[in-house]
Amino acid sequence: MTTQASPNPATRITVLLMEPDWMVGEYASAGLSQHGYRILRGSTPDDIQKLKKETRNPDILIVNHNLLKLAETFFSRTPGGAESVVPIVLLVGLPDVQNYLARVGEGIDDIVVKPFNTDQLALVVERVILDRRVQDTLEDFKQLAIRLQDENQRLRAVLNQRIPGGADKVLQTTSPVETKENARQDVLQSYAEQTHLVQPTTTTKTDPPQSNRN
Repeated sequence: MTTQASPNPATRITVLLMEPDWMVGEYASAGLSQHGYRILRGSTPDDIQKLKKETRNPDILIVNHNLLKLAETFFSRTPGGAESVVPIVLLVGLPDVQNYLARVGEGIDDIVVKPFNTDQLALVVERVILDRRVQDTLEDFKQLAIRLQDENQRLRAVLNQRIPGGADKVLQTTSPVETKENARQDVLQSYAEQTHLVQPTTTTKTDPPQSNRN
């Protein structure tokens, strides 16, 4: 069977497969490797500890549902927390699916039901990684907005301390629309005066014309 390469740059993506069933692990590893993913495998605390020492965090975890607690222990954002710093795809047998559906989006990014097709698994991995990157980007923008707001408040505090009248008085100007319209009128007036379309706005007193009659 011919498999298509993943359209995203999968050669830079590392998958940690936590599956104690050797045959399932071999099947998933072979299929994901054909899509270009780099596969690491571990299913015991010693395995995971060794991998974390030797390599950086993987880009995504594929975890047998029986090893979810182990994954959360090593990759939780906070000690004892359920939110992983690395997205998690959970491998679940059909009888256990209902037990984990409520946690999708709350510590689990997606579920793949056994038995699965490796092409399907690769698509889920790709989508989950993309979703996490979008979330991280949005969070970066949120933090940037917070920093900008804090900086604006700091600058206003400095203005209030150093400028008579404070920041509110100094920053109170005509609106951009009014400023633009005033500038436009000034330019039109100047151009009209230079081309003699209108006379400068000054008045000169003149005597009425005198009769020529003697």
